[in-house]
Amino acid sequence: MKYMKKNYDLNLPFKEYLWTVILFAQAGNLWTKAIEKSVKPGNITLSQFVTLQALLFNKKPMSPTHISRLLPIEVHSVTPMIDKLYKSELVTRRRSKTSRRSVDVNITEKGKELLYELGPNINELFQSVFGKLSKNDRAELERIIRQISDATADYLGADKQHLDENARILAGMMVDKPKKNTEPKS
Repeated sequence: MKYMKKNYDLNLPFKEYLWTVILFAQAGNLWTKAIEKSVKPGNITLSQFVTLQALLFNKKPMSPTHISRLLPIEVHSVTPMIDKLYKSELVTRRRSKTSRRSVDVNITEKGKELLYELGPNINELFQSVFGKLSKNDRAELERIIRQISDATADYLGADKQHLDENARILAGMMVDKPKKNTEPKS
């Protein structure tokens, strides 16, 4: 291993966690490919699908900046994606009423119809993957993923509450998770 510094010890935590990291990355890659396969009949990308979902369930127009916060892409990459959705008549764009420099993006009826057409594909994917897990296993998986997400957010100095809000929008706000009781006990 010529490229590694001599003082880099592979017996440190790196080696202990490597298998878990590899499995986690592989699962993420496979999941992404499976969703891409599910939305391919609609001739849209995964990012476009997630954007349409967010617009549908947010129930109001969103700015490209807001959309970029939901997706793992930069705001300058959102504009070309929205342009493609606009050309396909899946979204509308209008100047924001609150800011002349901003644009509000909204889903069209055609965009909604496409999501409804893709729904069975997505449901089949979810059922074939998560249907094999018990309710307890899904809860445990969610707990572990949340721990990984929180620890990674801490490492990056990211706002964990912001991540949770984004997850709720991406999940379509269809599942109203119980909020932790933050009121003091009397």
